[in-house]
Amino acid sequence: MDHSIRRWDVETGKGPWTMVCDKVLNCLDVGGEGSALVAAGGSDPILRIWDPRKPGTLAPIFQFSSHTSWITACKWHSRSFFHLLSASYDGKVMLWDLRTAWPLAVIDSHKDKVYVPIGGKMIA
Repeated sequence: MDHSIRRWDVETGKGPWTMVCDKVLNCLDVGGEGSALVAAGGSDPILRIWDPRKPGTLAPIFQFSSHTSWITACKWHSRSFFHLLSASYDGKVMLWDLRTAWPLAVIDSHKDKVYVPIGGKMIA
């Protein structure tokens, strides 16, 4: 609820990397290239991707904004560095490719919000 993503060093107990977002974050997944990219969605329609390996910047490297409501879940593809899914209160599930600015596929057959409960799985 503090609008942040923090990566902690478990040996020292220090947080060497902190990213602050404008909105409350609802979901987070780590994956992509080198299993190092951070995808997160929150209380706005923007799916954000950060690369904590890039020194000196906390700005997202990608921002996808085709949803029209809060993003409730995001999940990296298990075998592709470029693909991830997002789900939203707008009733849509979208498949994204980091190499394009638009979703590759949209499932919009839901009549209500789409979310994944804590401990639930979003299959990618």
